[in-house]
Amino acid sequence: MHHTEEDYPGYERVWKTFQGEYPEATWDSSLGIQAWLASRTLDYLLDTMYELNIDSDAVGITGFSRYGKQSIYAAAYDDRFKCVVARSSGTPAACSYRFSGRQTFMESVSLEDCPKPWVIDGARHFYGREHELPIEGNSLMACIAPRHLMVHTAYNDGSDPTFGVERSYLNAKKAWRFQDSEKNIHLSYRMGSHGPVTEEQVKHNLNYFDMAFGRSESRESIFPEELLHAFDWKAWKAKQRKSDLNLTAQTTVREKIEWMLGEEPTSIEYADEYHIKTGEELGVPDSSRDRWNPGGIKRVPFSFSGRMHGNIFFDPERTSYKGTVIWLHPWNYSHGSNEGYGVQGTTVYFRLAQAGFKVVMYDQFGFGDHLTDAVGFYDKHPHWSKLGRAVYDVSKVFDFLVDGKGISAQPVPPTDTGNMYLFGFAYGGMVGLYATALDERITGVASFSGFTPMRTDTDAKSTGGIRQYWEWHGLVPKLGLYHEKEATIPYDYEDILSLISPRNCLIYSPTLDRFTHNEDVKECFKKAKSSSQDGDALTFLNPNDICRFQRDQQDALVGWLMEVVG
Repeated sequence: MHHTEEDYPGYERVWKTFQGEYPEATWDSSLGIQAWLASRTLDYLLDTMYELNIDSDAVGITGFSRYGKQSIYAAAYDDRFKCVVARSSGTPAACSYRFSGRQTFMESVSLEDCPKPWVIDGARHFYGREHELPIEGNSLMACIAPRHLMVHTAYNDGSDPTFGVERSYLNAKKAWRFQDSEKNIHLSYRMGSHGPVTEEQVKHNLNYFDMAFGRSESRESIFPEELLHAFDWKAWKAKQRKSDLNLTAQTTVREKIEWMLGEEPTSIEYADEYHIKTGEELGVPDSSRDRWNPGGIKRVPFSFSGRMHGNIFFDPERTSYKGTVIWLHPWNYSHGSNEGYGVQGTTVYFRLAQAGFKVVMYDQFGFGDHLTDAVGFYDKHPHWSKLGRAVYDVSKVFDFLVDGKGISAQPVPPTDTGNMYLFGFAYGGMVGLYATALDERITGVASFSGFTPMRTDTDAKSTGGIRQYWEWHGLVPKLGLYHEKEATIPYDYEDILSLISPRNCLIYSPTLDRFTHNEDVKECFKKAKSSSQDGDALTFLNPNDICRFQRDQQDALVGWLMEVVG
């Protein structure tokens, strides 16, 4: 079931009735109450007084979206449910909040995203510091072990981000492994987005129940495990050459960065090929891109080298534009450059287009429309890196803008090569800094929550350390060579900023950003400014805020751009 059902009018509000029946109960979560009601339903079904002849060893529960959450809650607390199929359950069930906060544009614990009845009020206090929550979805799932559980999500599910789901799934799987029952937990992907629920998908879910209850073929033949984000660092290291593992002495900062990013292959898939995705080819539908259009802004799809697909936004009534800005999105694996949760007013690409800029956005390699393109990347390119590919793609976007190497569905305004800017948030902020350091065609860059210095980013830091880049995301494997000896990393962000100088650069780093260490960032900026060719071109904003990109951050970006374009 989804939010409402014609055949069961008002069922989505039944939990409120029962909450009123027990005024002394301390429960505040509709999800918890609904899970409790599922158990009370099971009381009835299994009561011999009613002679329903229910097989108590073959009881399953399933649900979609918020009812997927309910299914996990119910089975976590009631072991009479022998099998669970949770479809697109999102946070705080199949995906943990720490992997679904503002840094992903997915559903946070904030009231802006998470309906008030879902979690207790105390959970809201962890907004922006989700890693401090005492319990998360992985623990809920672990309570189901050793019984059967299928986590069923979509590649481009806007409420169930693939990276977060996989992290929670793999962590919860330890409980099944401990009980020698790994075969009883399964992660299953499907094409498409959050909805709709199709007959084929329902059949897939029912097949899982049949398998769990011994009524079908073996698990291995029907439900093979598929992981999009798995990365084996040791296997990667075994494939490296001596030159890959040892940096030559006396190299320049640029050479050190290029070594870290890896060797660009001589042959790259679909190089110099262009293709504009349409219809079912799109992982993220055009309707999601157009959802926040305030009116009067045109969107034109385009493609650049590698058959990479994107969109260009502009006001067609203007005869001139203040400049061209490329938007680099955060860790939004499911929806890429598309903003989902937390939008205040409109998205940044529409906001900038309203302000008179031509805005270019695309889903980066391994995200959104290009999510599955990155599967098996290191099997094909063992000496390159995903961050290297991201920087490569930025250069190809500029090849399109400057030299016309690409195609667009309709004519777009020309590019003023003297006013071409990058801006990015979180992952995009990092990519933007690297790309600008290595490509002098870029006029300037704005990085929001884009980095914390690497040499001090140890496992002891709450950020997750550099491990998140070389292991979790498999982004820069060579950083793993410096694990537990981070101080010896051959360069840091003050060096990257030195290559950007004297071009304009905005560093926006909130004091409460859990992915950075504020004092380390401030010290890095101090070093960069002292060695900058033009100290006035380097701007640092350090507001008392969490890691997010909403209206306040849009205001800061627009204000900075208006100042630098003159």
